[in-house]
Amino acid sequence: METIKITLRWIAVIPASLAGSLLVYALIRLSDAFWGMIFSIHGYQDFILDAIAHGAFGFTFVFAGAYVAPKFKSKVAIVLGVIAVLFIAFLALFSATTFDVFWKNLSFWKELFYNIATIAGSIYAIGAASDEFPDH
Repeated sequence: METIKITLRWIAVIPASLAGSLLVYALIRLSDAFWGMIFSIHGYQDFILDAIAHGAFGFTFVFAGAYVAPKFKSKVAIVLGVIAVLFIAFLALFSATTFDVFWKNLSFWKELFYNIATIAGSIYAIGAASDEFPDH
């Protein structure tokens, strides 16, 4: 019975990472919609909260997966962080090659900044998970 439980936890690492990070991202975007009705920072609110949401997405992706893993949590955090960084780097490269004149396109620079925020959140989560779940 214990072996089945451990196996199911290993299987749940990636789905838990995705579900947790999407939930956190959705909650931040929902709070943005709620607070946007009350307060307005005239154009910067969406940019700042999007950057926070992307950073929280990267952090939660790595940390939730490390939390669910039954063993080797800090190593799982490193692997998930590398997966997140490679995926985001691929998205940045893809967006750089698909925009017609990407140097002059403001949307490209915003997306690049959001990608950097996601990578920063992922890297921070590797350190946080290593501190929180030391492998002995």
